[in-house]
Amino acid sequence: MNAIKVDEDGGIRLSVLIPGDYYQPEIISADEIKLRRVQRPVGAARMTREEALNAIERSPLRFTRSWDELKQETRR
Repeated sequence: MNAIKVDEDGGIRLSVLIPGDYYQPEIISADEIKLRRVQRPVGAARMTREEALNAIERSPLRFTRSWDELKQETRR
């Protein structure tokens, strides 16, 4: 087996893995991890733009500052 280097983001690339598939890691020891392919997790379907905007409107969370004040605070 060839050695594989972990990139700066903590990721690795294995040519045998299929992009878009889901894998569950099983930690065997500090030096060994086993990957098992699993079915796609069942979850809510992706929201449409309209659904997302409606959810934002219904949310009880509100900004306490204007957009310009937030931009100024985060770019100091």
